[in-house]
Amino acid sequence: MPDEEPQPDPAEVFAPGAAQAFVNSPALNHVVENFVTQGLNAITGLTLLASSITRTIAIIGAVIVGVALLLTLAALSGLEQWVVLGLLAALMIAAVVAPVVTSFRLKAVLKHGNELVGDLKVLAGRMVDVYQSTGETFAGAGQPIEGGVVARVGAYRQQYQTINSLPNMFKDLTRLAPTIARITSLPMLFGMGLGAILLAALAIPVLAIIWIA
Repeated sequence: MPDEEPQPDPAEVFAPGAAQAFVNSPALNHVVENFVTQGLNAITGLTLLASSITRTIAIIGAVIVGVALLLTLAALSGLEQWVVLGLLAALMIAAVVAPVVTSFRLKAVLKHGNELVGDLKVLAGRMVDVYQSTGETFAGAGQPIEGGVVARVGAYRQQYQTINSLPNMFKDLTRLAPTIARITSLPMLFGMGLGAILLAALAIPVLAIIWIA
């Protein structure tokens, strides 16, 4: 078995002065640049993959829902035809229109690489600041806090504020925040598109039987 990579000791990571020493070290710039490069590569790769998947879903959806529409026009008439056409129109929106629009939006992300790099650098800087403040906040964790209840409440409040700030680090980044939100919403979009395609596919044999009969 390969040797496991040694894990850092939390006591050393959050030791007094450890965070400040790292922030002031020459290795920081390399870490930030590596973070920005890997972050941009990950976003670009996911965007290209998702754009390809959305186009595929749209093509399959257009074919299946289109066949269902033609069978509806041939097999039904009157109110029944309009009801089924309305349902198929909704499926068309979920299976074709939404994926196509999403694909164009994902492609637009690739045109703003410089803005993404800037946002990633800002995020990296904030992460360094959080690490520094976290190191200072938790440096004395597990040690008795002098000063009674008020001092304990103040220390715990500082720890809570440090942790609570983590999810809000990228919400105001104008390019990165909507990109991440768009990527994280893709599974729901894929599920809606595939569900609409499945429903349309199930309707095809029923409509075909009605048409033949």
